[in-house]
Amino acid sequence: DDSLACLREVADGALRWRHVRVSGVKRHIEDPEEALAVFMAKLSDELQEFTLTVEIEVEMRPFLRGFLRTRIGALSNVWQGHPSLRTLKLNWTAFDDDGIRAIAEHCPRIQTLVLDRCEYWTDTIAEIVTGLVELRRLRVRASAMLSDRFLYALGEVAHRFAVLEIEPSFSMSSYALDQLRQKISPGAQAMPVETGIFGFSSGPLELIVAATDAMEPGFGDAGGPAHWPPGAWGVGRRLGGVLRLLQPEEAESA
Repeated sequence: DDSLACLREVADGALRWRHVRVSGVKRHIEDPEEALAVFMAKLSDELQEFTLTVEIEVEMRPFLRGFLRTRIGALSNVWQGHPSLRTLKLNWTAFDDDGIRAIAEHCPRIQTLVLDRCEYWTDTIAEIVTGLVELRRLRVRASAMLSDRFLYALGEVAHRFAVLEIEPSFSMSSYALDQLRQKISPGAQAMPVETGIFGFSSGPLELIVAATDAMEPGFGDAGGPAHWPPGAWGVGRRLGGVLRLLQPEEAESA
């Protein structure tokens, strides 16, 4: 919060930074949503990557397990003026459908969208993210309002994804997840379920290839498989993308 107080004195759009990664502990950040708004207001239209990570103290995690964050709708004033944004990673703010739609409208060239609070998402989100033609990596956490319909819609544009991370929701079937896996990685052998990863069949090299966040020009060209950087990346071209099944955050941090 002390850092934010200093930022408030800076003129809007004055920080011509392209890559911004911010982290802090919740007890030192009273309002993470306000912190997001302050940072985005001060950053210029040159911004390409923004990450805001809010850590929760270990002793507080049991009390916040299953706790719903404040529902955040469309924040058009936050995303306006950032047409060059390619990467957005947030672990605290819980956007609903309107909130994601505002991001897509004002930041249409996003390639990496990693949001760890999805409890207010509905199947409509699929229509929104499929409109982001350059989207390469997407993370989706569980929501009571996500179903197989969401998975089937993502399957229609599965060829675009290099990495798709999904925490299965209650209304998602294993059949629909497997159908999505086949579309994102045609012909690949699925590893055992406990590995949490669909889309490659052996060794760590495939994981490194799949997780590599290559930002080569022309990625968003429709109609073909996910592109990979030049060089020794044959396995990436052979396998397409990767579908990774996530465990609940509580299990991952245990």
